[in-house]
Amino acid sequence: MKNETLEKNLHLTFEISIFLKAIYAFLEMLAGLAFMLMPDVSISALVDLFMEDLRADNPENIITQYGITFLNNFTPSTQHFVALFLVIHGSVKLFVVIGLLRKKTWSYPVAGIVFSFFIVYQLQRYFHTHSPFLLFISALDFMIILLTWHEYSNLKKKVYFWG
Repeated sequence: MKNETLEKNLHLTFEISIFLKAIYAFLEMLAGLAFMLMPDVSISALVDLFMEDLRADNPENIITQYGITFLNNFTPSTQHFVALFLVIHGSVKLFVVIGLLRKKTWSYPVAGIVFSFFIVYQLQRYFHTHSPFLLFISALDFMIILLTWHEYSNLKKKVYFWG
């Protein structure tokens, strides 16, 4: 009975995390499209407006410092890279997640490979930016890989049992 409850909880956690990953992927794609369509001046002005209160309250705040660094390094080529990255990253993630939600057997190993590549890239970026957000996202991706592997193992057992 305990094992059955654990399995149900793991499955529910898997489904919720995959659903949230789908929403996040969709939002990434929308943000990428927004970056493509907005002039770079508008993006800088938007970030600057957001940073205004933070700068006034605490100019040494880490978020303020990231914002200032972002504004100082924001160029049209950066904007194009960010836009393309977000659209491609979100599209690939959404494609894999839809496969997982539909229980397509090909999507489980593909998800493990794709999310592993994302982790490697995110950790590589972490060593350049030292953004704790990248560590957080990498940890979540790792958790999802473990849950996906568990789901795939259960799916294969059912196929072999009934097959």
